[in-house]
Amino acid sequence: MKIDLHVHSDHSFDGRTDIESVIKNAEASSLDAVAITDHDTMSAVGLARKYADKVTIIPGMEITTSAAGTHIIGLFLKEEIISRDIDDVIDEIHGQGGLVMIPHPYRAGTGLMYNRDELHRIDGKQASRILSGADLIEAFNYRCTPESLISTDRLLDFHPNLAQTSGSDAHHDYEIGKAYLDLEEVRSGSLEDIKEALLYSPRLLRYEAHTEQGEPETRVTKIKGRKKSLIRKTRDFIPRSVRRSLRAIYEKSAGRLSSRRKDRSSTGIRQ
Repeated sequence: MKIDLHVHSDHSFDGRTDIESVIKNAEASSLDAVAITDHDTMSAVGLARKYADKVTIIPGMEITTSAAGTHIIGLFLKEEIISRDIDDVIDEIHGQGGLVMIPHPYRAGTGLMYNRDELHRIDGKQASRILSGADLIEAFNYRCTPESLISTDRLLDFHPNLAQTSGSDAHHDYEIGKAYLDLEEVRSGSLEDIKEALLYSPRLLRYEAHTEQGEPETRVTKIKGRKKSLIRKTRDFIPRSVRRSLRAIYEKSAGRLSSRRKDRSSTGIRQ
């Protein structure tokens, strides 16, 4: 199943494609499904479903959070996300039974890791907490610079439990389908089966890149689906207050462990 998980319409402040054209171009690109992820709104999702005939519409939203403007994408949403606090955004997406995707991690200004590593507006603990709450991470984004994609590739080595995705981040009609995900094992075209496959199915990340001569070239990366995790499966059933308590305990324990290591190092004790 071919899916572009990151598409904007003119309902986004910077989108340039009306929703009918989004659907026509998705069909012309032979996509089976497309996620409508407009900035801070889901107003185009209903129209997309009206026009869609051959393409499954995944209802989504790209949220600009109060954490230095970091973007978070919610997929399989039932209604618009109201929160802007980044932890609350993640909780609200999961509360709707949706999936949390980290888009373009190293994009200047809106990428989670860029805001941590370059601008230092997000500290390490907060970034780790956000990554632990995510379900998907965008390994390839058609509109990202090669440098940011290389940084993302290095990041993925440290987070093997995050299922990787590829998306066009289309803001113009000709960009739709320039990068997409090809899932190998999907039981049906239902939203629930697609959601399950996004988490666990082996997949191909397909995207258009350019040669040294400037010619477009289709490339493919094969990724195995991540292993199922009992913690991730049961997380959505744990009340928010309990999850936050568990986070606090984890952070406190991590701090104590770090202090012990420093003490051992200063006294010459081998770890």
